[in-house]
Amino acid sequence: MKITLDDLKPYQVKAASELATMVQEYPSEKFKPVYSRTTGMLEPFVSRLKAITGAGKTPILAVTAGHLKTGIILWTTSRGAVISQTYENLRPGGKYAELLPKGTQVYLLSEMSVTDWMNTMAAKEGLTILLATVASFNQDGDSLRIHHRGVYGALSRWEMLSKINQGVESRHRNLYVFYDEGHGATAEQFRRLADINPKAFILASASPFPSDLAYLLPGESQEEREFSLQERTVAVPTKWVVEAGLLKNRLYFTECNTSTESAVQEAQTKYNELTEKLKEHNLSPIACFIVNTTQRGIDVWEALIKLGVQKDKVAVHLNGAKDVLYERYGSYLGIIDTYTGKKAVERSPEVLRKGGFTHIIWNLTLREGWDEPLAYVAYIDDRGRSQTDIVQKIGRFIRQPNANPFSDPDLNSAYFYFNIPDEEFAKLIEQTQSELEIEGHEILRIKEDLPLPPSREVVPRVTAEVPVVYMSRGKPSENDKIVLDAVKLLDEAERQAKGHLLTRVYEVAKGENPDLIREESKDYGDSITVWEFLVNRLQRIDSRIVNSTGTIFTNDLRLSPQMNQQIQWGSPAIGYLERCVKEIKDALENQIQLISLGIESYKVPPFRLISPDVKGVGSAKEDRYKVRKYKNAVHPEYNGMNPFEIRVAEALDETGRLWTRNPGTNFGYGIPIPVYGVDSGTFRPDFLLWGQKTIWAIDPKGKHLLEGTLASKMLDISEVGVKIALVLDGTYEKNGESWVRTGQSGYTLIRKYLGGIKPKIFNDLSTLLADLE
Repeated sequence: MKITLDDLKPYQVKAASELATMVQEYPSEKFKPVYSRTTGMLEPFVSRLKAITGAGKTPILAVTAGHLKTGIILWTTSRGAVISQTYENLRPGGKYAELLPKGTQVYLLSEMSVTDWMNTMAAKEGLTILLATVASFNQDGDSLRIHHRGVYGALSRWEMLSKINQGVESRHRNLYVFYDEGHGATAEQFRRLADINPKAFILASASPFPSDLAYLLPGESQEEREFSLQERTVAVPTKWVVEAGLLKNRLYFTECNTSTESAVQEAQTKYNELTEKLKEHNLSPIACFIVNTTQRGIDVWEALIKLGVQKDKVAVHLNGAKDVLYERYGSYLGIIDTYTGKKAVERSPEVLRKGGFTHIIWNLTLREGWDEPLAYVAYIDDRGRSQTDIVQKIGRFIRQPNANPFSDPDLNSAYFYFNIPDEEFAKLIEQTQSELEIEGHEILRIKEDLPLPPSREVVPRVTAEVPVVYMSRGKPSENDKIVLDAVKLLDEAERQAKGHLLTRVYEVAKGENPDLIREESKDYGDSITVWEFLVNRLQRIDSRIVNSTGTIFTNDLRLSPQMNQQIQWGSPAIGYLERCVKEIKDALENQIQLISLGIESYKVPPFRLISPDVKGVGSAKEDRYKVRKYKNAVHPEYNGMNPFEIRVAEALDETGRLWTRNPGTNFGYGIPIPVYGVDSGTFRPDFLLWGQKTIWAIDPKGKHLLEGTLASKMLDISEVGVKIALVLDGTYEKNGESWVRTGQSGYTLIRKYLGGIKPKIFNDLSTLLADLE
């Protein structure tokens, strides 16, 4: 499936814009220049994208590249499997190709011909992406002959890449280094990459920043450098990734104090169940069996074959698997060894996927580069394995297929089966929780003798409908006027930025030689139109303003004199436009209206009970997943609620009016949030209540609506047949634009009354709900 800008999550679009802006602004007052202590020349800018595996680092980097528009990008990592996967995704026709500017050239460095290379060096416009592992640049071995002279004349490819605008044997565009998982490189490798004079390093990693690159950060002390790193880091909270549906949100850990065969059977049973569920989506799950030795892997292979799994569906991704089997039986027994004697590219996850394997047995061989959202089931053998290593393995299973949640919560989960002693299992749970659960994942510990109940569907006993609410973003011509009124025509001095180059020379024995300091004025070469700048900034704020299919403006806006002005990075115009962006955003926000066309309604669908009445997971979680029956609800039973939500549900049922629990997923009822720049563009209330005059969208949390003007804009919506009420545990009052808790007892109802948005305090929930007519 090809991905366009519209398919990306808001945080991905925002992160890409922030990364590109950092690179384009450097050097500036905010991003102080760093000069080489040996040459005095400007050092490369270094920035970091910090995000959990599964956040979509590749599409974020692809959009970042698109913002740069012109240049050579050396896209590298320490892992060959990632390079081959990235090439398949970025090349024309690939999954992420449409995120790149039209005409972008994508090459595997190892496959570039002489003509390809010379054309890349000669080009002055457009974007070219070169992919290779960082080890490819080692002079020892030089497998790509990148340091070899003779083919191109006096210079090697490496030397040509390091020179800019120095004749035909040099590049004529800026060079950028995109490094995926930067923790895998050595200081020597990074310094070697710095030798080719890139304008910037962009590191994408879930791991800590490599200390080897600290010399590129401004600051004399560690504290100063750490502050600089924070300024140059775009961090994606894992919670955003989970809420966006890119990651599975529930992990089931089954404790198997039994034989390998029995544990493998438990895993296979779950695999068969998920296979049936995924058939309607034309998908098939993958089961992984992670072992520490090839001998243990063969034990697992034998267990799978006994359970009836076809041999041609089992990839034994272990070194020397056939040798072990031959020693046991004097025969290979039809085993498929996908690892021994294979080249790196033949061992990649893509090859296994294309091979149609549904079961994969592996140890460390797929730890790096494993990227398979359909991996749902795992058996993990603990022999000789550290807790940290197991937690790392678990992290490879949390991607969500198609980056979208299913209506069936069982398909938004991953399942793990362990043969681990009780005390070690408890430690594993604790360590995994500290790594994942606090960021949106829920972990349920299941005992083997208390099997996990599958989720089931509860059909509505009555037909219940709610008006669909749309967001009108204003007339395009009026939105144009907002922008044109905010942006003036700038004079030349405002649009240009004068920079300087400072050369300082340090002598080894004497230190800095002040007589050799050289300073010269220089124009910053990078420029951008006002239109491009504003589109970048507004897209970063909210993709509902700017997306791949267009904007909320007319096509004429970009052709206006104000929008066609060329401005240089670092000029006074940049600061002026930054101030304009907020003014434009606020004015565009005032154009928003929530409306109901009256021709479409949301029909309440069946409700999915998640792991109904599950046992052996602790009292708190057992209470959460306990199935509770209700008399007046749309569905006869619900589960998956916290204690406060349970109290609200019971009070709703006692009103005698029709109500329903609303799933907090894309399949539930949602109201557009009429504010630009929020984490999610849709408000999904926990409950719906059919009143005498209107339908109430009730949210017992309300926390995310209590900041700034968001509550007022959401609660003060036009009459569309739906009203919003926030029900809070405790007493709250307004303090400026925020709401603060002032007491523990009682309940607070925040809703719109005739006199505006007001809080009302109640002693009990039944009296509170009676206030909703």
